[in-house]
Amino acid sequence: MRPCAEPGCPVLLRKAGRCQKHRRYSPTYLERDWAEQKRRAAVVAKHRATHGDWCPGWPSTGHAPHACTDLTAAHVVAVANGGGAGPLLVLCRSENSRLRDSDE
Repeated sequence: MRPCAEPGCPVLLRKAGRCQKHRRYSPTYLERDWAEQKRRAAVVAKHRATHGDWCPGWPSTGHAPHACTDLTAAHVVAVANGGGAGPLLVLCRSENSRLRDSDE
């Protein structure tokens, strides 16, 4: 057992990382409830109906708009920062992951 990576947290985990209280990232696909999955799918479907398979990019990271078929819904405000039920935007999977990992 290993302690949570959050300084001062006494929770022990089976593997390295953070406890549920201190997780920094959104839940995995299987951990999301059905309503959230449907909400995300609807945002991506609406984007595709309007713009086609097109990632709008993310200017602050220099990620330019481009054609992409692997689109995902991303939180405007990160879940770790309280954006769990907030508005969503559409990005390609690679940029969504880059934003998640950058803590932006």
